Amino acid sequence: MKGFNYLKKVLFAIRNKMFSIPTITTLKQDTETLHEQRIEALETMVRYQHYKMSDLRKRMRFLVAQSPSSFPEQTQTKSSFDYQWNQLNEGKFLVSDKAFVKNLEKLICQYTTLEKDWFKGKTVLDAGCGQGRFTLGFCRLDANVAAFDQSSSAIRFVKENCKEYTNLISVTEHNIFEPIDFVEPCDLVWSYGVIHHTGDTYKAFSNLIKKVKKDGYLFLMVYGEPVLDNILTFAEQLEYSRLRHLCQNKTNEEKVEILKQEKPPEHLHGWFDAISPHINDTYSFKELESWLLAAGFVDIKRTFENANHHIIARRQHCV
Repeated sequence: MKGFNYLKKVLFAIRNKMFSIPTITTLKQDTETLHEQRIEALETMVRYQHYKMSDLRKRMRFLVAQSPSSFPEQTQTKSSFDYQWNQLNEGKFLVSDKAFVKNLEKLICQYTTLEKDWFKGKTVLDAGCGQGRFTLGFCRLDANVAAFDQSSSAIRFVKENCKEYTNLISVTEHNIFEPIDFVEPCDLVWSYGVIHHTGDTYKAFSNLIKKVKKDGYLFLMVYGEPVLDNILTFAEQLEYSRLRHLCQNKTNEEKVEILKQEKPPEHLHGWFDAISPHINDTYSFKELESWLLAAGFVDIKRTFENANHHIIARRQHCV
């Protein structure tokens, strides 16, 4: 209502200016003022449309997830990740990145806000583990890890990357939508950059929370939608959209060649991950927070300043 009243005031001011006979000096001043008022009015309208678009996207996702027409998108996304883990398994923030691996335990503690000693002997479910970069970190923290991914290529690399920790790890090829009946509820369920690629983020979320112990933790990294007052988040999404359109209808190999021309080689894996899958849903923190609250989670917080959401939450014992 405040925004509407302000817009109405601006429109009345514009009308009054139109029916007055200003001097040259007054006309210049009034033109500058009117220009500023129009910009403010446009900003108000853009803000309103941003919130409405976010609400509409939230509802649309639930409708699309129930439609058989979404299945080809899921198939393409799975195929893209199979190729990615098989052919693009080296680069920044992967197991081949020595600096990243050296910092793994510290990074996990930073993301979860849990102390290093907390992990010893705890059970962890790494849902959508990819090549096992964080699986390796949990093993080095002396946790017992059940890791799964739907990509057979990824599973092969997990076993290779964590071969020193066979006493702490089990690895399963598994679809996140299917019942996770190969592991009991865990002290920590971890899913980094996964559920927004599924085509039904809420369904994947609902399946994962069943495996969180009472008083256990859930960690999620989920793509964030652009944030008002942060133009960089819009610029980032614009770059993703530009590259997705550039790579539209291209083979995986052709996408790689395009990205080689556009981005540094050490970031090839990350950019392919971001733009190749057809399913790349983005969310506001408030929407994700509402799911967690409804599911009985408390102490919900973002743990890392980033355009994407790094969220830790604790499941109440009484739930």
